[in-house]
Amino acid sequence: MKKTLLVLLLCLTGITTYAQNTTTPENFETEADYKAAEPNFIKAVNWYQQTPINEKIDDHKLVAAYMMKWITGVPYITLEINSTFALFSDDYPEFLIVFMGGYASYCIQNNYSTDKIAATYAGALQVIGYYNKNKSITGKISSIEKLIKKQEKGKLKEYVENSF
Repeated sequence: MKKTLLVLLLCLTGITTYAQNTTTPENFETEADYKAAEPNFIKAVNWYQQTPINEKIDDHKLVAAYMMKWITGVPYITLEINSTFALFSDDYPEFLIVFMGGYASYCIQNNYSTDKIAATYAGALQVIGYYNKNKSITGKISSIEKLIKKQEKGKLKEYVENSF
C-alpha cells in the first residue's frame, strides 16, 4: 500500500512539474472551453517550437497530444492542409504538429482569421524555424529544404498561394 501511494505521489508530482513548465491537459466540451484554453494552446505551440526535438521527449508527446486534441476539436477554426504541406510529416510527424500549431495560432492571433493562405504561410514559417533549430538532429528533409529555398528567393507566399 505504501509503495502504491509513493508511486502515485511521484506521478502526481511529475504531472504538476510538467504543468508548471509547459501546459496542463484540459477537457474541452464547449466553445467557451476552447476559447478559455487559447492562452495554454499558444503556450504549448511556443514551447513545442522552442524545445529541441531530442529533448524532453515525454513532454513533447504530451504537448503534441494536447495540441492535437485542441486542434481537432476546436469548433471555430478549420485547418485546411493540402498535400504540399503534409509531405514533411512522413519522416518526422513532429513537423506536421508544428505546422498545425502555427496555422491555428495565426488564426487565433488574427481575430479568428479564415484566410487559409495566410494561416498556411504562418504554419510553413513555423516549420522552417523548427527545422533550422533541429536540422542537426533530423538531417536534411528535402520537402522542407524546398520551402527554405522558396523563402530565400522571396517566393514562399506565392508558393503557398499556388498550392491551393
